[in-house]
This record gives sequence, C-alpha cells and structure tokens, in this order.
Amino acid sequence: MDSFMARSKTSSNKWRQSARQTASRGWKALAESWPRVGSLVSRGVKTTTAFASEAYISALNWKDNGELSRWLTSHLSHQASTIGSRAMDSEYLRTHIGGGWHRLYDGGHTVAGSWRAVREALPDLSAFDQLGAWANEYWKDLITTRGMPIVLLDHAYKVSEYIKHLDCMNVAQEIGGGLVGVSIYCNWNEPDKLVASAAANDCSGVVYANVVAPLISLIAVGRRVICSNNRNNASCED
Repeated sequence: MDSFMARSKTSSNKWRQSARQTASRGWKALAESWPRVGSLVSRGVKTTTAFASEAYISALNWKDNGELSRWLTSHLSHQASTIGSRAMDSEYLRTHIGGGWHRLYDGGHTVAGSWRAVREALPDLSAFDQLGAWANEYWKDLITTRGMPIVLLDHAYKVSEYIKHLDCMNVAQEIGGGLVGVSIYCNWNEPDKLVASAAANDCSGVVYANVVAPLISLIAVGRRVICSNNRNNASCED
C-alpha cells in the first residue's frame, strides 16, 4: 500500500512539473508573439478606421450633404422663431433680398453681423446672456443644409449655385472635416496613403463645393512634403 502511494505521489509530482513546464512554454510563446499580434491588430484597426473615415466623408458629400443636415436639424436644433432670429433676418424680412440664399446677402448671418443683430435686439441682457442667445441662433442656422456664409456676397453680382454652395459652411461639413483629420491621423506615417486620402478629399470637395475637408487635407499634403525631405521616406516616423 505504501509503495502504491509513493508511486502515485511521484506520478503526480511529475504531472505537475510537466504542466508547469508546458504552461511556462505557452506564456513564453505568447509573450514573444504578442507584440506582433498587437502590431497587426493596431494596423488593422488603423486601416479600418481610415477606410471608414474616407467612406463616410464621401457619404457626407452625397447630394450636398442635405440628408445628413436635415437629420441633424430635426434632432439637434429647435427652429422656433425668436427675437434674435428675427433680428438676424431683419434685412431679408424687409426686402426679401436673395430669397432662399438670403443669408449670403442680408448681412445678418455672418459671424460679426449675426452677433451685432442679436446684441442690438437684446440690449437688456448681460454680455454673457447675449453671447448665449447669439450662439443658440447661430447654431440653429449653421446646422441646416445651407448653413452660414463664409463671406458676404453682393446681390448686384450674379453668381452660380456652385459659388453659393462654396460660400456656405454647415455642421455636416464640419463633421466631414473632422473625419478627414481622423484619416490623416491614421495614415500619419504612411505618406503615400496620406496623398491618396488628401487627393480624394480635395476632388470630392471641389465637386460638391465643400470647402472644409479640402482645407484640412492641406495638413496631409504638408506632411507628405516634409516626408519627401526625410531620408527615411518609407516610414517617415519621427
């Protein structure tokens, strides 16, 4: 009986030793392979994110981003008329200048013009409250499809619809610009992909009169120029 117990104990000890050695080899192999796995996963996530960003940027430009702007307007903005909004629209309400494009002509929808209109319409409010009222009114128009003007146009000069779209900036375009930034970040050390991404965004911006995304794409072009002067041009890592 004692002999049997001794053999069982010896066998158990050998099994535990073998198990520990196997586990040790497993952990060692995992430790050696994990950096490679992590690198592959990281590259996969970056590639996927960059692809998704560029695809979504294209989607934002679909039909002048009207669908997204209307969704944003219905979910994130209140369009009720207020003293501030009527003050910004005062020139249009008086003359009907510009029709549906009046924000480009009436002077009440530029950053300076809208602030002046709201401040003068609400003189009894504190400066902080005036700023809050102005921000709310500006947001209500910025989130719409036609957004807010970049520069004021002269109604005496006839310009094409393309120029009018080019002179407008809205929230959907801002989202697109942000996603261009994500794409640039994901491809920061891959200059060839940066150029391809920048070129695609610039072409898309020209076709759809989106001024925001192409401007941000200039960062990618600048990065590529810097990389071209770097001897380690393959990775261009800092």
